[in-house]
Amino acid sequence: LLGRMLCKINQIIHPFLLRGSQKACLLMFNNVRKWKAKTALLSQAHPATKLKKFISPEWQAFQTLNKQALSQYPNRPSGLEMFSIPWAATNLKEIPDIATSDIINFHWISGTVSIPENIDFLKQKKIVWTLHDMNPFTGGCHYAGECKNYKASCGRCPQLGSDRKIDLANNIWKIKNNAYQQLDINV
Repeated sequence: LLGRMLCKINQIIHPFLLRGSQKACLLMFNNVRKWKAKTALLSQAHPATKLKKFISPEWQAFQTLNKQALSQYPNRPSGLEMFSIPWAATNLKEIPDIATSDIINFHWISGTVSIPENIDFLKQKKIVWTLHDMNPFTGGCHYAGECKNYKASCGRCPQLGSDRKIDLANNIWKIKNNAYQQLDINV
């Protein structure tokens, strides 16, 4: 439902951008008819049938790596919100409409765009980031609940079941923080 709402919001905003003097292009990585290799399509009913889902190889790779990272934390409580590593197969500079853009507006990018992996390319762009959850500024969780560790550096992550100061969340937080320091980001 959230994905459909975000898609709809973007479809409403896009015509207003086109009214300006700038060229605007709307790219969504959740449309199977427009999916291209090297972009992470989350999932959508395959056009051949409404019973099966199409999940891109890039999204499957992200899920596999994410599960491997989380498997290192056997005490991770069950029933939690998603926890995401900052990795994705999408290479932004290989997408012509993004490569030629001056401004990029990110929304929910976990598993579809890796800021650290695209850092050299993104240094050349202005970024507007519309936040829909906490993941961009945490060590991996999408909603921190009562935890406030993201304000300093993450670690001892309750979502990982970790009592270590330097854990996966701390490492991810440092990677993100380092990348953001190098970019022109407006939230």
